[in-house]
Amino acid sequence: MLAGYLLFTHAESGDNSHTVIVGARQEDNREIISVLDTAGFRALTIPSQLREEPDRVRTELQAQQRALDEQRRSESASMSLCSAELRERLEQSQRILLMAEPFVHLRGAARSTGALTIVTGWIPSREIRRTEQALKAALANPFLLSARAPRPEERHLVPSYLPKGRFSQPFATLVKQYGIPRYGEVDPTAIFTLTFIAMFGMMFGDIGHGLTIMLGAWLARSRLKSFTLFALAAGASSTLFGALYGSIFGYEELFHALWIPPLSDPLYMLSMALAWGVGFLIIITLISIHNRLVEGDLHRALFDTNGLVSIILYLSVLGGVYGIYTQGAYGVATAVISIGALLTLLGFKLIETQASPGERMLVAFIETFETLTGYTSNTLSFLRVAAFSLNHVALAIAVFTLADMLEGTGHWLMIIAGNLFILILEGAIVTIQALRLEYYEGFSRFFSGDGLEFKPLKLSGGGGG
Repeated sequence: MLAGYLLFTHAESGDNSHTVIVGARQEDNREIISVLDTAGFRALTIPSQLREEPDRVRTELQAQQRALDEQRRSESASMSLCSAELRERLEQSQRILLMAEPFVHLRGAARSTGALTIVTGWIPSREIRRTEQALKAALANPFLLSARAPRPEERHLVPSYLPKGRFSQPFATLVKQYGIPRYGEVDPTAIFTLTFIAMFGMMFGDIGHGLTIMLGAWLARSRLKSFTLFALAAGASSTLFGALYGSIFGYEELFHALWIPPLSDPLYMLSMALAWGVGFLIIITLISIHNRLVEGDLHRALFDTNGLVSIILYLSVLGGVYGIYTQGAYGVATAVISIGALLTLLGFKLIETQASPGERMLVAFIETFETLTGYTSNTLSFLRVAAFSLNHVALAIAVFTLADMLEGTGHWLMIIAGNLFILILEGAIVTIQALRLEYYEGFSRFFSGDGLEFKPLKLSGGGGG
């Protein structure tokens, strides 16, 4: 169909290109247009200026360019003159707006009548004395500062003060991804910091990998910023547990382990992971009970899924299972405690549920059973702590097996590539798994996450509030 035509292609970009088609004009060109449409060709209108002689068109375009340059210089000079005239007024307006910003944030918290102004708000109790001293130094007129504890009906309005330490900042940022603790609730940042660092090291224990993480974090500190300390802490934990496991870049023959090589006794590692999980859940449940007591909710503190009766049921069942494992019997006292706690929990669910008798019994039974299975599944989730420590060693063995198939340079290239693979891929997976244990087995049990963060009133220009 394109016979008798010349095609010139230029300015290609990906799957698109500009194509010039030159040919003799035909009276009936519907067929050629149909072919071009099928190929996705879009015709561009040639400007009328380009129909003239090239030299004439070039001269006209250059003249237009000079006119535009002159107009741009004129506009720039006008703007500079205007800027010079208004600079002082604009800077003064900026200062006024910055000073007025706190009053916008205050909204209805400030009320004024004549020379008297009343400002109400929330402030951390530890900051009251310092605030009073700052007001005395800043205000020439007399003032009265009074403070009281929030009333029970106000607790949902009170913001939570979250300390901002340099080391805890990256961990606090991860906590905020889940939510903000309510006023009076235990701030999970400290617990999260300690347990996350510990679990990362347990699952990724290797001196060489830990030191590499620390070195990489230090070299990339300008990009990581506050998360530099996060990576340094994770690397230090990995290094510590690498010494306990006796592993450096997967080699376990270079020095004697301070504790135990994971693969030397997998069942022991699994039992240690279970013990860690039990301890973790006990602490988390006790914090949950504390939070409910602080809120004045005694019923939930005693009978909730994460209440006192539930933890008694959990511990008694653990004691019974341990008795069966060691002595072959559940134990009478343990059975009595377990049954008593189970019936108490069931009774509370029956009273709490509002429904017909049959539906109430079904709901109460399901929720009680869910409480017991929830503790069981959460405990078993911590087996992944040991599983990843074993997996770390298994990956190193796989790398060495592949390296032993090669000789000379190939052997060492495989060792290096394999360690990089373990460091990047498994390191990322371990981080995700540790976060999962914190969020789902930890925070979800005691941490509502629907609180308000305390943000002090301050000037955008850097002044204190």
